[in-house]
Amino acid sequence: MLGSVFTSRAAAVLTDSGAPDPAGTVSALTAGQAGQVIGAAPARSRGDVADLLASAYAGGLRDVFLVSGAAGIVGGLLAIALVRAAAPSAGHQPAQQPAAEHATR
Repeated sequence: MLGSVFTSRAAAVLTDSGAPDPAGTVSALTAGQAGQVIGAAPARSRGDVADLLASAYAGGLRDVFLVSGAAGIVGGLLAIALVRAAAPSAGHQPAQQPAAEHATR
């Protein structure tokens, strides 16, 4: 699931920037082939391609962190709501102290 979140956001960043093949570039980026993508670019635009790939990677990673954080919060709230202490049974009530002990304290 988190891989899909990453891929979706990285593709959106590349599409918004006007990259010629966002789907192929995202595939290469997620496969760890960013260096090959940069190397295949014309020499004078390699810096721009590297910046674009870094931006797409950062955007995808940011969304992964947001989804993970939201899932953690929801999980914590569900744990608090669903896990309750067991109600004490009638046989395990604390012993009551005699009334005389209460008066001396």
